[in-house]
Amino acid sequence: MFYIIFVSHMPHKFHIYKILKRFHILTTHTPTLVFISQHYEEIISWIESKEFKEQYVDKNHPYPPLLNPERLAKDSKNPYSNLNYESIPAGTAWDLNVPLPPYYQFVYWGSHGSGSSGLTTFLEYCGVNQCPWKGVYGGNGKESYLWYFHQFTKNFKDSTFIYLPIREFVKSASKFYALIPYSKALLTARDPISNLKSFVQLIIPKEGWDTRASNPITITLQSNPNEVCQNLVGYWSMDSKSNLHIGDAPSFETISYFIDTEQYAGAFHDTQLKNALINLKDSVIIDMSEIVGEKTFDTIKRLSKELGFPAPIEEEKEKFATQRAIEYLNFLPITFQVEISKRKIHIIIQDNAYKTNYLNITPLLFNKQDCFYERIIICTTKEDWDILKKQDIKMLEEVKAYLLRLISRLQQQKEIENKKKLSESQVLEYLREHTYLRIKFKQILDEHLAYIKQERPDIVASWKYYQEFERMCAEMVSKGGLEPPTSGL
Repeated sequence: MFYIIFVSHMPHKFHIYKILKRFHILTTHTPTLVFISQHYEEIISWIESKEFKEQYVDKNHPYPPLLNPERLAKDSKNPYSNLNYESIPAGTAWDLNVPLPPYYQFVYWGSHGSGSSGLTTFLEYCGVNQCPWKGVYGGNGKESYLWYFHQFTKNFKDSTFIYLPIREFVKSASKFYALIPYSKALLTARDPISNLKSFVQLIIPKEGWDTRASNPITITLQSNPNEVCQNLVGYWSMDSKSNLHIGDAPSFETISYFIDTEQYAGAFHDTQLKNALINLKDSVIIDMSEIVGEKTFDTIKRLSKELGFPAPIEEEKEKFATQRAIEYLNFLPITFQVEISKRKIHIIIQDNAYKTNYLNITPLLFNKQDCFYERIIICTTKEDWDILKKQDIKMLEEVKAYLLRLISRLQQQKEIENKKKLSESQVLEYLREHTYLRIKFKQILDEHLAYIKQERPDIVASWKYYQEFERMCAEMVSKGGLEPPTSGL
């Protein structure tokens, strides 16, 4: 870095080098160095100010920003004359420790598997949207920072109600977490034994998420419904070398993977994540059971007051109570392609829990008494529907008959997969029989739950299966005086 600055023609280059060295900013990113040279006066004025000293130097902030973030915001009372969040390249903002633009109402943080999908739907009912999620899986979090910076400055800079989802914890991403500015915060918690069960029995695309995303399932009238449905989903499994692969049934052997926060960054890390989010103060904490069934409406209404988003509408109370999880997750969507007059029209079969911009043609094709009507919907574009409905009755009946056969077989496959579901009791029994995993999981949960035990011990006390797990561990220790493991999983 010194050489690049030294051979450059930048004014103040030696002072710039001292600034970067002082704040441990190592960059060879030429646009950043040029930016610093161009805005040297603004940077010097800020880092020599009393405000900077009190907010960052005196508090020993690990990543002090080289520009005043309050003056960069769109609603700043004292904005820079020539700088704002929209004018700074995201890569340069990262290099200069500039916090993410504060263009969201709250941070929703915590582990995967604790009700985030359901809560996302309920918040959407209130007009509150999630900033498109970018997970942190390894690295220093820069990729996620750049993603969110772009979202907030390009796509959501004028949005009213947006929240930021932070669901993973990676030790090496401390800078990313530290550059998330102060805001209100929400944490949903769940009995960790139930949470672990949900990971072990998680239904995933048979060919993997990436392949499914790049090659969505497309079928035609010639596709065999049996072959289509039996190859839709699978489960994580472990091979003889303890590597993950996709199998046909849930495998308890995957527990060793999901409880190891060094391997899987998505869960059992809440205290560590809270500590990394150094700018967040108090969080609103709810248990997942509070957003299930009849409790849901009142919970969302209370959250609207605490987090400042629009309250749910009383007339929609039943919708909150009856909303269920996505039953056909990773079974659907399926695109049904039909060729009519040398034109391909596309009919989308999907779970009705998903939001869609397509035209729902289910009631136009079928009677309400059809057994799939409540959970599965048939959609298409208005243009394609106009073409389809003008066809002769024979073609329309052929399409309807195929859809009925496919959906009947789809429901049958869903029932087959339902029989593979596990119970918390089975998970506890497996941990009872596998001493090493039990002790390791106990250690992980002790750290994971430290924050919520301090803030909401009542929630922890309500967890039936976790309390059983704690009793099991205590009994095993009293019987055998087991020592915690010292080697990796």
